[in-house]
Amino acid sequence: MQSSIPKTLAEHRQYLHDIVRLKLWFLWTWLHRHPEEGLPHALRERVDIYRKTDINPEGMNPKVLHYDSAAWLELEGEIGALWCDARDDAERFENEGFGIFQPSVDARCERDFSERPYVLDYKCGSLTYDDPMPETPQRVAFHIANANTPRSIFDPATHLAECLRRVMDGAERDFGATELQTGTWLNCHPKFLACLPDCWRARLSPVHDDVRWNFSWWGQLLTARGTFNAGVGQHLRATGKFPMPPRTGWCTFDELRAHLA
Repeated sequence: MQSSIPKTLAEHRQYLHDIVRLKLWFLWTWLHRHPEEGLPHALRERVDIYRKTDINPEGMNPKVLHYDSAAWLELEGEIGALWCDARDDAERFENEGFGIFQPSVDARCERDFSERPYVLDYKCGSLTYDDPMPETPQRVAFHIANANTPRSIFDPATHLAECLRRVMDGAERDFGATELQTGTWLNCHPKFLACLPDCWRARLSPVHDDVRWNFSWWGQLLTARGTFNAGVGQHLRATGKFPMPPRTGWCTFDELRAHLA
């Protein structure tokens, strides 16, 4: 079946084109809603086009962001000039903006496609966890990626539950932790919530509206195969809102273990 077939290089290139176009459209929309925010800040903090260009010498999660490089500042200057000239024309901003970034995106495409998936460094399959913060030494925050691609993290149904057990066992061993939390768009996904106890849902924060560049927001634009999620993209364009905005939830290990049992 199609969902079990890894994506091709051509599909990855199409994903990059589609997501960069969408992010340019989003950037235009965001700046109209937040006129006090300058384009350079929004370009760097709200979307992650930089990481998809050949100016990024590292992987998808670079340790250093070379925003001071001459090549990036040149692109930033070009898109800034376009914004001044096309601030009343979203379609023109998207189309001409894509023309500005496309050569650098295409130059990195094959390297991006063949990059070693960072999820291979996750401690617990599709999940990993941070050291506790000093103010909450009993709690770890966990992060989510898809170690099952081209299948979903919900296939098989036991996969995510096993990953959660590994997070609890590891964080308990490493830090004596007794609680876990995460902030993600998946906190609006029924299959994700089904893996968690009712108290998790009851404690969910209000939706986050301070859109950031990371996968807590933009991960919903990826299918399990790593291709562009056209349905989510269409929803965002039609409404100006993410269909599943991130929320933060938490529970104790005892509560989660009882639920998973």
